[in-house]
Amino acid sequence: MGSNNKDEVYVRKMIDSEKYIILGKMSSSIAHEINNPVMIIQNLVALIIDEIDKEGKINCQPSSENYENLKEIINECKRISNITKSLQDFSRTSSKKHQEKELETVILNVVNFMQHLFVKNQVQVKINAEAVQTKCLIRNDQIQQVFVNLLDNSLSSLYKKYGTKKTPREKKFIEITFKNKSIGKGKDKIDYAVAEFYDDGIGIPEVDRKHIFEPFFTTKKSKENYFDELEKNKGLGLGLSFSQVILEDHNGFIEFDSKEDEYARFSIYLPTLSDSSKDQENAEEEIVF
Repeated sequence: MGSNNKDEVYVRKMIDSEKYIILGKMSSSIAHEINNPVMIIQNLVALIIDEIDKEGKINCQPSSENYENLKEIINECKRISNITKSLQDFSRTSSKKHQEKELETVILNVVNFMQHLFVKNQVQVKINAEAVQTKCLIRNDQIQQVFVNLLDNSLSSLYKKYGTKKTPREKKFIEITFKNKSIGKGKDKIDYAVAEFYDDGIGIPEVDRKHIFEPFFTTKKSKENYFDELEKNKGLGLGLSFSQVILEDHNGFIEFDSKEDEYARFSIYLPTLSDSSKDQENAEEEIVF
């Protein structure tokens, strides 16, 4: 029993290590992203101060330029708040508690968290909602980590294929599609929400396919330095391995298919609420990573 507990602690620490390496890779870019609205706010406040008359009064009527500047300040403050909230959500320590969440909401938060990377590298992100039911019982931060790992891998693959050069609109993209799929029949049937992550990057070479879920296996090379300083820490090669562990802990699983130099598609299966609730009644007693 003691050995099992030690193993659980070890795995949990390794998952956290991979999470914080991802945060480290993004930290410089996130700081830059936060700095932009701060500079805008400073400039707008300076303009408003310059408009103050000798009596200390300022025109803030709805038709005035100052009024528009103040509205823009509020918008930029909200932008900072959204960035920091996304960062806090992702870095938050894992909880034992499963919560009802729509997977579309989870992925939208992740895309918002990584938006500066997509913009910087001119990558289009398309989200298609074909599913009727995507509400699942999940540990939100863990599923966020799975989604971040997959998007991070897609960005790396797209960089290797296209670099930073401009591409036609139909190229250099990540497409996320939500579907519903049932597996099994009768009492054994399980309804899943499926999140597919597709990119038109370099794909996965045949020689690597049987290894990609192995711990410490990585196709990323630090010397490639994709996204400038962001690739200095290339990760532990645990992203897909622990994504698989996390999904199994949620009674789900991951599949992939790929064609080298053309595309890669990873599909995340999670039981929808009606099915996942059957197995999560004693969630507090389950292994927590």
